[in-house]
Amino acid sequence: MAESGKSASEARTIAAEMVSDGLMAEDMRYVDGSYEMVLTFPYQRFADHLIARHLLDKHLNTDSEATVRRSLYANRPLGALFFVEGWSSQYAEPGLASAIMLEFPERVKRLGLNSELVYYLPRARRRVDPFARTFLDGLYWRDSSAFTADTIRVVDRLLGFDVKWITDEMFETLTGLAARPAHPLNAAALWARLSAMSMHVRDLTWSESLRTAEATSNIYRLNAWAERSSRPVTDGMVALNEMRVLALALTTTDRKLRDRCTRSLVRLGETQHEALFEVTLEAMNFNDPYVSERLMAACYGVCMRRWARESNRMAFTSAVVQLAKQLVDKLLGPAGQNFTWHTLTRGYAIGLVEMARKLHPRALPRTLLSRVVPDPGRAPTPFRSVSRIQDADTTDGKHAIHMDFGNYTMGRLVTNRQNYDMAHSEYRRIRRQIEDRIRILGYSKELFGEIAQQIHRSGWSERGGKKTDRYGKKYSWIAYFEMYGLRDALGLLEDDWHDNVRSSDCDIDPSFPLELPTWSAPLPDVFTTSPTAHRDWLEYGSVPDYRDVLDRTNVDGAVGDWILLDATIRQEGSHGREVVAHVTSVMATMANVERLKLEFEAGRSFGDHGIPEGGTDYYTYLGEVPWSRRYGADVRTSTGAPKRMRERAFDYYAGGRWSAGIPVEAATRHWAWESYHSELNQVGGVNFPAPVLAEFLDLRSAGGSSDLIDSAGKVATLVRVTPGPAFGSHYLYIRRDLLNRYLHARRLHLVRGVWGERTMHYDFFKDGDISDEMRDPFVRRVNNFRFTDCGGIWSTQRGELRD
Repeated sequence: MAESGKSASEARTIAAEMVSDGLMAEDMRYVDGSYEMVLTFPYQRFADHLIARHLLDKHLNTDSEATVRRSLYANRPLGALFFVEGWSSQYAEPGLASAIMLEFPERVKRLGLNSELVYYLPRARRRVDPFARTFLDGLYWRDSSAFTADTIRVVDRLLGFDVKWITDEMFETLTGLAARPAHPLNAAALWARLSAMSMHVRDLTWSESLRTAEATSNIYRLNAWAERSSRPVTDGMVALNEMRVLALALTTTDRKLRDRCTRSLVRLGETQHEALFEVTLEAMNFNDPYVSERLMAACYGVCMRRWARESNRMAFTSAVVQLAKQLVDKLLGPAGQNFTWHTLTRGYAIGLVEMARKLHPRALPRTLLSRVVPDPGRAPTPFRSVSRIQDADTTDGKHAIHMDFGNYTMGRLVTNRQNYDMAHSEYRRIRRQIEDRIRILGYSKELFGEIAQQIHRSGWSERGGKKTDRYGKKYSWIAYFEMYGLRDALGLLEDDWHDNVRSSDCDIDPSFPLELPTWSAPLPDVFTTSPTAHRDWLEYGSVPDYRDVLDRTNVDGAVGDWILLDATIRQEGSHGREVVAHVTSVMATMANVERLKLEFEAGRSFGDHGIPEGGTDYYTYLGEVPWSRRYGADVRTSTGAPKRMRERAFDYYAGGRWSAGIPVEAATRHWAWESYHSELNQVGGVNFPAPVLAEFLDLRSAGGSSDLIDSAGKVATLVRVTPGPAFGSHYLYIRRDLLNRYLHARRLHLVRGVWGERTMHYDFFKDGDISDEMRDPFVRRVNNFRFTDCGGIWSTQRGELRD
């Protein structure tokens, strides 16, 4: 760059233009364990073009249309290049033929004739296979100015042949060209082409090309580029272009590809939120709910990852507020032109409205949320009344719905229905409406039946956890989520299947949690000083003293005054010996601290009816911890404000009666996101401060991290894990100053209990045949231990525990 006299910015601009014009190619190469972006220089292409220009100069007569045609006769030098021998699928000189096709439009431009060479070839030479291969191969290298209306007509003609390999190669090429922002066939052109199709036609062509695409195809390369953190996209138009291509790929039934595209949209949107919001608003008119749903998810994901470090004076806040207003008017309100009952789409949109109020409460009225829960009687419904549905209207829907989906998933829409009760009257009515809706969306057995068999046959060989749904499943999900949203608004989902937060089929966490950091805690060595014989280890082994991990001034390099609120500790020694311990925290008044201390000293168990748990969230996104009403929804008021979690400790039965229990307040809550939702959402099983504690301290999640920050942006809590036996060890620390602020305000004291057992590796129990001698320590519980911290007063016990 220095030698050329160009700045780094100018050099990047020149390189981008050369890529757009096909003079260079952008590619990904695997180097030293990761992908790197490279620019390749097509030497052979240049050689072919030099020869092609010589041949055109010498043998192409452009005096008239007739002379052009004669120049391409089979017995002429140019025409000979397009000879196809026998059943061959390519021209005799494919490289030169491709170069001639690329150069040709410039040569005939002045004649005002059709610019594409194929129209001048003798009819006998217009064979589809060799022409399609050569034409598509050359499109990547064409100068942008050589793309004309005639070029588009050829593209349309090739797609119209309905030949799978041509369709697949055509869309592969169009995807590659669409990634070039300044190109005539950029993402906006591809969006216009695909959005004009009906959903089932697009799925049979475009979505099918995505399903069968190789791992080296353009859509996977585009994802790889978006996933590279070292490649920040700073240009809004470039980001907008990339996002449109990624959004179009959301039609796919390949779950991992769809999830990767969603994550790429979130990553791009974190720096280019305006572009993401623009594409999302465009997609509300796209006739495939798979697209608008995931774009809405990406917007919500960006907001969940960014809001903690924003203020109401920033451009990001203003953009979120404007997006929220449009969502209320167009999608959430019953009169909106894009109104939907789709529960996932609505959930993301409502989350965005809540986020806008969180960022700038005065920008949106408090009554706004009341407008997003429309009366089902006033809002349009996509379902026809059962009386209008004929048996023939349900045939294709019946084919789309398989047993498990029809029984378990759809069965959740009906209260008090037993599994496999297909005669349940309300279930039959709802199922009939869903089957009819699947047909209306465009699914048919005739069109998708053979593809469904292909997907089924290929399922056993899919590697790396890849999961591809049938198209019948896709159309069933859309109809199901629409019915779910409608029945939820009618108040008909109040049963044990639902937690009043969102559907258990919530699909993906768009905040894309980061992997939990690992940390080796300074744990005591209990194995060296203990016997190795199994029974002796269980009965006489050392009691671990974990006080060094309860209060620390340094946790994984984070210097501060840290208090351990919650932990599961697993240690592994020789001879199959293991230790499993738990740290549990509650808060109580001073009077009740004394009562807790007495119970501890009496040897009460910390298990059932001992120290109460703070509850569990299964379908809350990590980015909703702790600010959203969905975090700890069961311990909040009707307005969404968190309630103090008043529980009873040691509420046990003894002496013919139940004890009254000791009033305590839980300090933590468990976030138990389940990994089956997505390969890209594998983080779960994390403990966080209880909702009332976290909101009192104004704690926030940021960037997908499980470590919360305070309102000043300083780290407030630390979550760390240590690989080890079973699920390893987990730790939750909080800054002492923050915890003390809450304790002093509520006049409470922290009480921590450490309890656990000396045990054996699971191999010891796998056969289920344990001798009476070995069973005895477990029966008497002499392998158990516990100690407590009651406001700095330590009590340690070992031996038998009372129930």
